[in-house]
Amino acid sequence: MAFSTAVFECDLLHSPAQQMNRLRVILSIVEQEIKMLQDRIEALERERQQQDILIALQNQYIEVLEKSRASTTPINPTEDSYRESRSTTQVV
Repeated sequence: MAFSTAVFECDLLHSPAQQMNRLRVILSIVEQEIKMLQDRIEALERERQQQDILIALQNQYIEVLEKSRASTTPINPTEDSYRESRSTTQVV
């Protein structure tokens, strides 16, 4: 809305050169706003990509963890070594 208001302010009371200068200023402002919006969009896209990578890594970690839990049973190392020592003692 500010843009259209500024354009209409370039009425016939101003010379064509003044109107042209005012339009150039308005165009410059609009171009700056567009550039800022493009930069913001790019930053948001990079952030989204980083989040996608983090989610993928988390999913891989969970998958590996679940496979690891499913393929191994909890082992008490002291019980195993005790059993081994008793079995070797009995054999000898």
